[in-house]
Amino acid sequence: MDPLKRHHGLRWAQALCLILLTGLPATADVINVPGHHSTIQAAINAADHGDTIVIAPGTWTGPENRDLDTGGKAIVIRSLLGPGTCIIDCQNLGRGFYFHSCESTATAIIGLTIRGGSAERGGGIAGYWSNPRIVDCIISSCSAAGGGGGIAGQYFSAEIIDCLVEGCRAMDGGGVDLDHCPAARLIRCTIRENQAERHGGGFSSTDGSTPLLLHCTISDNSALLGGGICSRDSAAVVQGCLIERNLAWDGGGLFSCGPLGPHLLDTQLTGNKADSGGAVYAGYGVLQLTNCLLTANSATVTGGALYGRQLDSTISSCTFSGNTADQSRGGGLTSRASRLVVIDSILWGDCPDEVYTASGENPLITFSNVAGSYPGAGNLDSDPLFTCAPCGSHCLCQLAAGEPAQSPCVNAGSRPARSPAIDGAPHSSGTITRSDWGADTGRLDLGYHHCLHTVQARIDCLPAVGWLPFRTTINVTLVNPVPPRRRFAGRIDVTTATGISYPCWRRGWTDLDQGKDASWDWSVDLPALPQLAGACAFSLAVEDVTPAPYNLPPYPPAGHRAIDRCSVTGILPPG
Repeated sequence: MDPLKRHHGLRWAQALCLILLTGLPATADVINVPGHHSTIQAAINAADHGDTIVIAPGTWTGPENRDLDTGGKAIVIRSLLGPGTCIIDCQNLGRGFYFHSCESTATAIIGLTIRGGSAERGGGIAGYWSNPRIVDCIISSCSAAGGGGGIAGQYFSAEIIDCLVEGCRAMDGGGVDLDHCPAARLIRCTIRENQAERHGGGFSSTDGSTPLLLHCTISDNSALLGGGICSRDSAAVVQGCLIERNLAWDGGGLFSCGPLGPHLLDTQLTGNKADSGGAVYAGYGVLQLTNCLLTANSATVTGGALYGRQLDSTISSCTFSGNTADQSRGGGLTSRASRLVVIDSILWGDCPDEVYTASGENPLITFSNVAGSYPGAGNLDSDPLFTCAPCGSHCLCQLAAGEPAQSPCVNAGSRPARSPAIDGAPHSSGTITRSDWGADTGRLDLGYHHCLHTVQARIDCLPAVGWLPFRTTINVTLVNPVPPRRRFAGRIDVTTATGISYPCWRRGWTDLDQGKDASWDWSVDLPALPQLAGACAFSLAVEDVTPAPYNLPPYPPAGHRAIDRCSVTGILPPG
């Protein structure tokens, strides 16, 4: 038997005994739509704090199934079988949800599709002075006369996780519009094919907002300014994202202006188009680019990758390659009355040239590889010898990886590979320039470093809802993109509907083939206990615990973790 499965029944028996011994009070209720109430709003009105509303598959329309208002209640509203089966169709007569009563993250909507919403702001979802969780939802074909065709927020610090926002339109923020939002977080979201008449086809952030976009994909959006993202006086952090194929007048991928500016790190901008600033147009403020790849972007006028106008910017460990400016100069970057500092970067293969100073002082470029040569300490003018790897393009040829030549960009940086960057951001030990996954050691290699994740993990619970007692199957999937002989330790923690947590360690070791998935199933019998009514959360943590010598170069280091979660909602039978 696989060691991850071993003693599973015993552990669960122990956990259930502990639940019984605690003598917990009756748990929160599960309210079914249409089982208990015929409309979603009626179920919300009947719910108390801690209750879960479960919506059956179907398309939900009508006045009591749109403009839904939780009234500040700490409740979970979720579909029975996921967003593909549960659709709130607003029929362009209102929006899906309005959060405006100081909701916290204890208020959540999970696994719903909201389509055809229409409002002044927030055609799909609007939030004001609230912080709900929005998880695994699809917001599609919604519109707003003002901001946020899909989602709009003001003083709105929501957690938006694993959501898709597509085909929405608005004046600003075709997909998402955030105004005065200090701590909103978008994690693993896809924002695509949205339109804005003015700012931010995919995403707009303004007026002191400081959102985090983490591991998001922003693609095929369009606007006048900022086809993908528009940041106006906003210190947005965009990390580990893919910004591709967006279109705008200025700033195909990103438009930025104002005293607060965004920080892009570990992010790829590719295939974006604009008149100026194919990937990025930034002006009258600040901008940081750390470990970014800007490639195949184009401008019809200037600044194929980046156009800076009265900009103060630091660009470190970035690669500009294959960008074009059709009617002017500055295929890589154009500086107009700006202060640009570029370090530890590569500018190569941009057309018609790499750097163009339209006015003001020339960019300060050091310890970088610039085609056509550029004055500055540590600068090079040599073919970087790009190569491809399983992790992506623009790795560097290296003899240590078994390749026939050594890139001049290897060990050519301004600092040791593991030291903080010029802007204070650490250079992660989990980033690589080698095609064989070897770590960057010695002096820092120039240019973009691919982020190395040695393990990805996913947990699914099926069925996710059922009448107690019932059996659910918990599936764990591991994805290993690196060479074999890796070892992984997995742990599942269980939190009951009453909030009591029990650690249930499951350890497993396996050799996964590169690029191959491996999965395990556990069947869990949930008895008809009041303490199990409601949503029980299963949290998975998987860690790479590969021992030496297989965690040493040229292999990735151990210690990387992946986390995921699912939940099972038990419903006590009537009576």
